[in-house]
Amino acid sequence: MESTRKVSIFTRLMALLLTAVLVMMFFSPYTYAKKKEEYTSSYSQVVDYSGIHDVFPDTYWAGLDALAKAHPNWKFQAFNTGLEWSECFDGTFYTGASELYYGRNLLEGPPPSSDPDYKYLRTVPEDGKNKLVAYYDLYYPETQLHVFAHPTSWYAKDLRFSDESTGNYVTKEAFSWAGNYWEVKSAPNWIQASEEAIRYCMDPRNWFTEEQIFQFEDMLMNEHSYHPTVAEVSSVFENVSGGNRWTQAEIVSEYPNSLGRAMTYGEAIYAIGNDINVNPVFLASRIVQEQGAGNGPLISGEQEFIVQKGTDKDKKITGGFYNYFNIEAYDGKEASYTAIINNGLTEAYYADPQWNTRFRALLGGSRKTKNLYLDRGQISFYFQKFCVDSIYDTRYGMPYNRCFWGQYMGSLTTPQLEARKAYRSYRGDGTDMSKVNAQHLFVIPVYDKMPTNPEKAPTADGNPNYKIGSVFVNGKALEGFKPDTTDYSMTVNYDVTTVRFNIHPYAETSVISVGTLNNGSSPVTGDLVGDQNLLLGDNVFKIVCTAENKDQRTYTLKIHRDGNIIYGDINADKKFNSLDLAYMTSHLLKKNVLTGEALEAADISGDSKVNSLDLAYLTSYLLGKITKLPR
Repeated sequence: MESTRKVSIFTRLMALLLTAVLVMMFFSPYTYAKKKEEYTSSYSQVVDYSGIHDVFPDTYWAGLDALAKAHPNWKFQAFNTGLEWSECFDGTFYTGASELYYGRNLLEGPPPSSDPDYKYLRTVPEDGKNKLVAYYDLYYPETQLHVFAHPTSWYAKDLRFSDESTGNYVTKEAFSWAGNYWEVKSAPNWIQASEEAIRYCMDPRNWFTEEQIFQFEDMLMNEHSYHPTVAEVSSVFENVSGGNRWTQAEIVSEYPNSLGRAMTYGEAIYAIGNDINVNPVFLASRIVQEQGAGNGPLISGEQEFIVQKGTDKDKKITGGFYNYFNIEAYDGKEASYTAIINNGLTEAYYADPQWNTRFRALLGGSRKTKNLYLDRGQISFYFQKFCVDSIYDTRYGMPYNRCFWGQYMGSLTTPQLEARKAYRSYRGDGTDMSKVNAQHLFVIPVYDKMPTNPEKAPTADGNPNYKIGSVFVNGKALEGFKPDTTDYSMTVNYDVTTVRFNIHPYAETSVISVGTLNNGSSPVTGDLVGDQNLLLGDNVFKIVCTAENKDQRTYTLKIHRDGNIIYGDINADKKFNSLDLAYMTSHLLKKNVLTGEALEAADISGDSKVNSLDLAYLTSYLLGKITKLPR
């Protein structure tokens, strides 16, 4: 399969003009998109172990060679995306054309709490301090959800995204610096992933293991595909912990050849997958990934909901509808779990036929998943997370490039979890590996200009908060201080010879250090930073806030000390003593270079230089060898 698009310069200009008009008319995420000027993608031939070096770049060889050698029946196909690797993380081509688009890649955070101050993250006592808890590895019986652990570097802090109302790129705070918690992007507890985590999960070379290669298995069954058995499909539903309801036979077939027959979930999905030509293990894995142990409100059949659109908008429905694939189950701008339920069941309500029996919901959801995603290039767990195909969608009256924005799922790690389910369904108890070793087709994306080595998983942990909340200078708040502004200046009178800082980082786990060109650097743990000497003229202080995870932010404060110059009184304390001699010596040794009026005061000879002659004059004066300085 190959897809190619070439257009003339005139056509390109007209397309851009049309796009601009549509932006002003609709301000929609679909009409807002500008296409790339040129985009080509293609599939290679299907190869076995002997052809891997012919269709994949050399950085893929080691991982794929090992798999192919261990499983000679496996087949491989390269999908050449036509994208440069860096393009996937750059939103300059058109609005949303980036995996960094805010909300596109999410990670599950801690579960929400009934406590309104919980903020989805909390602090716990540790060594007398509060340490930010950003992840858990717990099982919650009431929600039937496992929350998987990640270091804090897997979660984003600040992220650039496009403002759909203006077309400008703005910075979105995914982390609340003042509140010390991650913002929830999607209810109940989904948080924006960091660029490092996205790069790691998106790099195909990180998943060339016997288990994780199943992220790339082609789920549209063809002559190269493996065709699972009923037992393998059923095992996906059976290997679920926590009040498993999937093993109950609740499905009544509506197929003509088995009308009215009671089926297990495994039997129903096996029949549906073979009917629509989609690997039923994929369908089963997707359902379990979306619905956990099978107790969720979207498939209970008892959930009340409010119709969200159409002729019956705002109508209250008391139950009887199902949505196994969570299609259209989103919260939009509401960040509300109720909105997710209402939108998901509204989709079931308006389906044709309505998804008002379990069988219809399973069949209808499977067909829609195939039509909207698999038939549009998203043929694997990987491609449903990272939609990097140039296939166009015409549902909105004109063609839209689905690249990036058309992906099925927001959860960054779901391909890894679903690959594990699929692999385990084939592997069983491990005594019979024939199903794993059978023929499977893996379609693996290739990007241009990939880094030589695979992207690494981020490992930094701890509170990432490197921002300062307030700065006080000699007991007064620094005028105009803002945590995101890093450069400041102020002026003090001649008689102010020292300055005392009180610096309050947002996080108690942060460390503050203050350094100056005049006085060196001294790390201090906590809020209070003691007295610092001031010279005449400019004194430049570097205030560094180091987060628990070692991230840093540096603030610069220039304090200008006014006053009359007294030559030889370098620190302007109206005294001649060894401190002035120390300042001059340090300057001559280039350890702490004098500036401004302090530099002028050190020029005792008046030759516009500070050198050994000035040092000799000051030394002689302090030793009483001379009673008067030259000026």
